Amino acid sequence: KVKLIPLGVGNSFSAIHYYAHMLLIINERRIQIDCPAYLNRMLREYMLRFNDKAFSIENYSEVIITHNHEDHVAGVEELGYGSIRGVPKRPKLYSTQKILDELWNESLIAGLRWRMEGKKFIEKGFNDYFEPIPLRTEEPNEMGGFQLEIRKAFHTERHRMTRYPYD
Repeated sequence: KVKLIPLGVGNSFSAIHYYAHMLLIINERRIQIDCPAYLNRMLREYMLRFNDKAFSIENYSEVIITHNHEDHVAGVEELGYGSIRGVPKRPKLYSTQKILDELWNESLIAGLRWRMEGKKFIEKGFNDYFEPIPLRTEEPNEMGGFQLEIRKAFHTERHRMTRYPYD
């Protein structure tokens, strides 16, 4: 049994809709596709709206990252802070090795590198917060009951709004 539930349909300029991302449910397994900003707020809102505790941060234990634009990964840092408290505990992040490396080295390292433990700062790494799982691009990836194929795609320019001066 497979379900694909859109949790957000907005773009990075959306003031009304959450950023585009989805929840893939295969049998009882929940896999998030991308991880938007304001994750806890969004999940709380959905939990209350649908009276469903399935919309909780604990269910963000597996995330497929499609690409490193902020509207697709800004919540990963929030997810990392949660993993310090074990909610969820060291979530799996699936993507290509290049995307995973860029995510840590260009986005997450600034906020997650140093943690206070007792009275000392301790340097932490990507693997302290997450279980990064590189996906292959040349052949399908076995994902425990289904296969995921990575295909290169490009953003179109049609989605851009003309009211912004840099467009």
